[in-house]
Amino acid sequence: MRENGQVFLYAAIVPPQEILDEIWSVAEAASADGLIETPPGGRRKASRLRLLRSKRPAETERPGPVLDLARAIDVNLPMAKFGNLALHDANRLAEALRESASGWSSPRLRLGGCSTLESETDPSIWVDLEGDLDDLLTVIRGVHEAAKSLRLFVDRRVFQPRVRLGGVRADATEPELEALLARLQRFETDAWWQTEFHLLTLVDQGPDLPDYKSFADIALGPHVAH
Repeated sequence: MRENGQVFLYAAIVPPQEILDEIWSVAEAASADGLIETPPGGRRKASRLRLLRSKRPAETERPGPVLDLARAIDVNLPMAKFGNLALHDANRLAEALRESASGWSSPRLRLGGCSTLESETDPSIWVDLEGDLDDLLTVIRGVHEAAKSLRLFVDRRVFQPRVRLGGVRADATEPELEALLARLQRFETDAWWQTEFHLLTLVDQGPDLPDYKSFADIALGPHVAH
């Protein structure tokens, strides 16, 4: 975590674990049962993932689930990366963010629907972040400005309003994938108030703990009804 008085930091929001556990359970069940159904129309139309693989014969039994799920406990949505900071600068950044964040409204968010990344190297399925995204973008811009005011490096290009569920298995067929997408499109989580964000650092804590630790927890201001 810390070497030579430095710490690698990035700012991120972490959805509630019960929200993540819920959607991971839905994805696991839909991925594992292999039921092929005609999509009845979801909340939005997902893009089709290009399956760059040969098709298996129809009579061949699928050896595993459609999706290799990522670990739900590792999920966070980065808003900015700061690289390796001296501890003094890391503490300055945390203090500046705490002072500013009380003026940023807590957004009400939810996860729902799905999207695909059409990539040869990363055939993934993502669940979309929805809700008060304008308020969340205000928070992200504020984080960027706080770092800029301290003359710290900040990578602004990291935010994606979606969470990666996992990668499509190489032996999955297109009908199986379409059935999985149809089920995920019809699901959305309960909404939650995102009342804080975090300065996180990457660390290997073992198989039962997330791959990050919090350096500082930053409370957001009260929510504003829309």
